[in-house]
Amino acid sequence: MTDTFEGEAGEDKVICSWQNASEETKKLFPDAVAFHASHTDGHVADCDSWKCLNCGNTVDSDGFLPCDEDGREIEPTPELWTKPLYVCGGCGNVYSKNSGERYFTSEDVAAGYAEKEGEKTTGEKGAQS
Repeated sequence: MTDTFEGEAGEDKVICSWQNASEETKKLFPDAVAFHASHTDGHVADCDSWKCLNCGNTVDSDGFLPCDEDGREIEPTPELWTKPLYVCGGCGNVYSKNSGERYFTSEDVAAGYAEKEGEKTTGEKGAQS
């Protein structure tokens, strides 16, 4: 049973992995196909089977974890999880749960951490210690 990976490195979204499952897989799991039929481009909020088009990661491999606006993994409590964002366990990109669009890249996350670390050590945004 082989599923296809149609993404190109650098694509800026996640999709429902059932949208590009092989015909063989779809025949084996008709109930799952029916459930995921509405999870088309931009409609992945209720999907439990994401695939990252940047790296090919799925919920069954490295997964996707709730994160804050800095890309740090968090518990999805109302106090901590103020925006429905997920970090890809494969490439580190952060995606919006509502649309599946990339919120920011792993490089953005690294730059944000460096900037915040500079603020902590010197009190100035982006300053180095």
